[in-house]
Amino acid sequence: MEELADRRETTKNEHSIANCGIKDIFVVIGFEVGLEYLLYHLLRSLLIKHPIITIVIDCTFRFGILYLWVVKHKKVRFSELGFASDRKRIGLGILVGISVLSFYYLILRASMYPAERVEFKFLCNIRHFSILLLWMVIVGLGPFFEEIYYRGFIYQVLRQKWGISRALILQSIFFASMHIPKGTPPSLHFIRGIDFLKILFLGIIFTLLFQKTKSLWTSISTHSTYNLLNTLLYLILHFAQNSPPT
Repeated sequence: MEELADRRETTKNEHSIANCGIKDIFVVIGFEVGLEYLLYHLLRSLLIKHPIITIVIDCTFRFGILYLWVVKHKKVRFSELGFASDRKRIGLGILVGISVLSFYYLILRASMYPAERVEFKFLCNIRHFSILLLWMVIVGLGPFFEEIYYRGFIYQVLRQKWGISRALILQSIFFASMHIPKGTPPSLHFIRGIDFLKILFLGIIFTLLFQKTKSLWTSISTHSTYNLLNTLLYLILHFAQNSPPT
């Protein structure tokens, strides 16, 4: 019995996230950023006109490279990325997502919102099926793949090397940095600074939820709920401010 238990423990360790190190983070990020940079310059005009394609490509590259390098090459079980726990905490994630959004608008001045989220303006020019597809990506695919990438992989590797506090801060800074559009004109630097702090705050919340519950389903559901309410509220504010007076 002891030999069987030792064998099971050895097998578990062989497929643990502990097999990954800082080098693996640089490899995954390097491949992702390099491929996206190359594709952006090859298909720049197409990607600018069709934001849905851009988001889908980002998700595909991020998850594909992570899967090939971590799951296939490093032999890490997919469950080790944060899916070992059950899905009973999804409800908690939804409640936290609503609470986080409410806190942001009550404390951080909702009146600034339309100016800050200028990258959401393209939503107002999308109609019918396209906007439904975009919301499926923003609310479904985006949060799912991002939580695996940032919390399931990057945070866990940093945590086992440098501890919870350093991993929490470094991963959240990286998470916020990757969400700020490149090539921001000087007139928007202040707005982008506010965006960075807000996304940094969100990254910390998502990471703490994952750390506390040991389940990515909590941070995924929080992230999805926040994105859904965020885009809906932007559209409501946008159309309310631009509707003709009665």
